[in-house]
Amino acid sequence: MLKWCAMVLGAVACVVLAPEASAQEVEPARARDAAVRALAEIQKAQATWYTANKQVCASCHHQYQPALAYRAARDHGVPVNEQIARADALKAFTFADIDRAVQYTYVIEPAVDDAYRMVAAHAAGVKPNLGAAVYARLLISRQNAAGDWDGFHQRPPSSYSRVTMAALGLRAVQVYHHASQKAQADAAVARARTFLEARTPRDTEERTYQLLGLLRQLGRLGIQQRSSRGYATTQ
Repeated sequence: MLKWCAMVLGAVACVVLAPEASAQEVEPARARDAAVRALAEIQKAQATWYTANKQVCASCHHQYQPALAYRAARDHGVPVNEQIARADALKAFTFADIDRAVQYTYVIEPAVDDAYRMVAAHAAGVKPNLGAAVYARLLISRQNAAGDWDGFHQRPPSSYSRVTMAALGLRAVQVYHHASQKAQADAAVARARTFLEARTPRDTEERTYQLLGLLRQLGRLGIQQRSSRGYATTQ
């Protein structure tokens, strides 16, 4: 499944970049066809996650990465089976259990797990809500003074990079913090940005997430984020 997710993201990237590429590198129609076929494979696997497979949790490979791919696909006119995407998003990206959020009894990794889920939820169109704000508050409290977050770091490539964690944590806090915590959220985002600016990437993943994290801060320079499109979920 991880290979399929990478294939989808790569194919969607081809669609995004195709207009800028020469005809010898990639034809837009071929890139779009590759993205459509890859998305179909992702959605085929995702459709049974909560039904036939009887899973009860959201995962990076079946929910988070696909949500980001769907957002990119929609932004560039690549068709998505919205019935499958909607059914999955409604289960994966609900923050309705406030008691569980407050107690935080199901902790794995704040940045790679919770922040990643929040970034994916935002891509799926989930609006700010109290449950997500509780998790954003926890992320702020768990941030290191240097601006990054701790993690297990023993599962490359899915979980090992502090650059990835900083970029995910920055974005999750940025989009889901409660209004009453604006000052703390702004300070956390600034620390994460400083960490990303000072870090020398070790590989492609770190360079990618460094750029993603920093580009979110460049709105004042004229980079505008597209309006969110997706599905509402229980808040």
